[in-house]
Amino acid sequence: MRCSLRAVCGPKGQGPHDIALTVAGQPIRAAAPNAQTVVFTYPAPSGPGVGLLNNLTILPKHKLEAALNAGTLATTWDSKTPLTEIVGSGAFVIREYQPGQRLVLDRNPRYWRKAADGQPLPYLDRVVLEMVPEQNAELLRLQAGSTDLTYTELRSEDYVAARRGETEGTLKVIELGVAPDADAFWFCLKPDAKKADKRFAFVQKPEFRQALSYAIDREAFAETVFLGAAVPIWGPITPGNKVWFWPDIPRYPHNVARAREMLKSLGLDAVINYKKEPIRDALEKATPKGIDVYFDNVGGDHLDAAFALAKQNARFAICGMIEGYNKAEPSKFRFIMRIIAMRIAMKGFIVFD
Repeated sequence: MRCSLRAVCGPKGQGPHDIALTVAGQPIRAAAPNAQTVVFTYPAPSGPGVGLLNNLTILPKHKLEAALNAGTLATTWDSKTPLTEIVGSGAFVIREYQPGQRLVLDRNPRYWRKAADGQPLPYLDRVVLEMVPEQNAELLRLQAGSTDLTYTELRSEDYVAARRGETEGTLKVIELGVAPDADAFWFCLKPDAKKADKRFAFVQKPEFRQALSYAIDREAFAETVFLGAAVPIWGPITPGNKVWFWPDIPRYPHNVARAREMLKSLGLDAVINYKKEPIRDALEKATPKGIDVYFDNVGGDHLDAAFALAKQNARFAICGMIEGYNKAEPSKFRFIMRIIAMRIAMKGFIVFD
């Protein structure tokens, strides 16, 4: 365990999760007082707490410690490494790997865990993972019977199609309850990255995040976007995590007036309620000089209104099109040609970027 943590957070660590395993810019420390105990010491209070350790992969010390000490850990195992050299403590071992296509896993005969009846685990002898680069194609393969299950959770826009497949007998949807991982939106609060930019100062204030919590109608979001297959939460731990979930966490009930008041105190002048007036009219009132930068995860009329009001060389960041998730027909954009006329720069991204 200590070797694994040092690989990520130590001075020679080159792991991909070194930032995720730090608190207040300092690494988490580990000590092993005996063979059965590991003590983790956090440098400061941490909201995610023990959840940060989800990013910690247990590495085989006998295989990788020499590379860790030499500072070559990041290049020790790659796609050219013989599969017999790759060691792990999981239920399966790698049998075959075709980059970008498939991964074949065989049962690990030395796996340590047993079933409740004492039988060795896992029950499956082999698992074949097909690498499908696009989630729509993944759903089509599932519906066609080409794959047995999906790796990721169903998106809200896939729920109706999956239920239809269940009715037709081509799919089986198994309800496992609330997921232990929160569906959340994250803000970059790293002071060093934006300390010279005065426009960024408000993001680090707790009032900004509190105002957003007041502005979001979680109940309506769960019912409309996820068709009732979601529960509202106010922290990083969901009710699905029965050990760490705290039902008495402070909550911010939906209160648009309170959100406006708090945002205005930070120098943010406008909050738009698209249900009270046409989105383009509301956006034009809020941005009489036009839009320089626009962040969008709605699409549809909201994005079209932003196109209409964009200034020359405006920048658009697109992370979702939630308005069209459950629509039978694609959204239509009246002002899409302004991307050319106003030289708008657009970039899409997902949570894994």
